[in-house]
Amino acid sequence: MMNPMVKIKTKPILLALLYMGIASNLFCQETNVVINDTLRKNSFEGYAYLISQDALGTKDAYTVAASINLIGEFVLLGKTNKKSSTHFDYWLYTTEPSNPEESVPELAQKAGLLWNTNDFGTSIFTSGIGVMAFRQQLFQDKLSIRAGKLFPGVYYQSNYYAPNNSETHMNSMLTSNPVSSWFGSLGIGLMGEFEDENWFGKLGIHDATAIEELDFKTLGDGDFLYITELGLKQKVGDKENRFSLLYSYTDELTNKTAEHSISLGGVYYFGTDQLWGTYARYSFRDGGKGKDAASASEENAVKNGGFIGISRTAPWRLAKSEIGGSYFIGQPSNYQVSLGSNTQYGIETYFKYNFKPLIQAAFDFQLVNTGNAFVPIIGARFKAGWSTLF
Repeated sequence: MMNPMVKIKTKPILLALLYMGIASNLFCQETNVVINDTLRKNSFEGYAYLISQDALGTKDAYTVAASINLIGEFVLLGKTNKKSSTHFDYWLYTTEPSNPEESVPELAQKAGLLWNTNDFGTSIFTSGIGVMAFRQQLFQDKLSIRAGKLFPGVYYQSNYYAPNNSETHMNSMLTSNPVSSWFGSLGIGLMGEFEDENWFGKLGIHDATAIEELDFKTLGDGDFLYITELGLKQKVGDKENRFSLLYSYTDELTNKTAEHSISLGGVYYFGTDQLWGTYARYSFRDGGKGKDAASASEENAVKNGGFIGISRTAPWRLAKSEIGGSYFIGQPSNYQVSLGSNTQYGIETYFKYNFKPLIQAAFDFQLVNTGNAFVPIIGARFKAGWSTLF
């Protein structure tokens, strides 16, 4: 019998090595302020994932994916931590699977999973703009106003553990939000964020019908996504405990009913030097259903779901390592129930080792109960990056 690994093409692997071997040297134009005041950290990161999944129950299926992410900011005017400053934020990315027929989404579908085992998954080569926006800081950085291409998933209800597909867990219940459609909205948006010593609040409006990376023409449709988040925070050493409540509303669209969503989540650090961390989130959704049979499948597959997890930095006195585990659960939408889906739940554990500050490798294991079978997933991730001042 042919080794399934033979199906993996070499091009993505070579691209991954190329991505990880090229440093990013970008230059910004001098402004009227002293150039030293405009220096900011920017990062260039490459990821490579290997997922092995017993997707069909009769054979092992493998997939390799590679990605590059360029993330950073330019300070255009002013000085940080002063009365005001103007910034330009960006996040550019590419992702390429080794074999579209055995990509992460394809494996999840074959195994009967309601959501992907990896937020990194794509069945085709993709490149895009996650963020390209202007940011105005006011009142010693307490108030931030952003306008442009904004990816809600990185701005609302986020912490080190979730969503974060490059440092900790892989399962999309943690690294994304398969319940609510607000997480992956593509549209142009406007948001404000206020941070006080013990609390914070966020409010945003985003285009709900965008289908392209920079889609200005759909703004005229008048269909928007509204998000508000209110939370408490507490500084503990060099980390921060956070807990928040998020509410989102999406206007009725041509093919979907209006959607309401509520999410509760947070992170809490404890122990000596805050080496332990626990994190959780649970989301509820009402609406967002297809208006007819043709659009029924476009509804998110999960209507309620979440996770709870715990991690330990420097376990067994390994200063450069981290270990974590989580339990997750998701209740299928009515449409998925009609297809025979059941409530799904599972566990995930990961172990990460940092060889150098920006070079790391991680091993990941998941066991998911689809309601019909247990599906084991073994994963590995390699990451290399550069942080540059320019």
